[in-house]
Amino acid sequence: MAQNVLQREAEELAHLAHLVVERLRRDASDSRPDWIPDLAFTGSILEHVAPIREGIVRALRREHPS
Repeated sequence: MAQNVLQREAEELAHLAHLVVERLRRDASDSRPDWIPDLAFTGSILEHVAPIREGIVRALRREHPS
């Protein structure tokens, strides 16, 4: 059950990051249509809780393979 909760929360965090990426891309679309911003992880949860970090990375790679 705990693994399912961690995976669901990772998906939710990835979704929020995806929304920010898409907003930034939309704002930059005139000059760089294929641009994807670099992403960085900060905070103790993302540093120390591997299932969350790995779940976020997996989810974001589905949306943005590059």
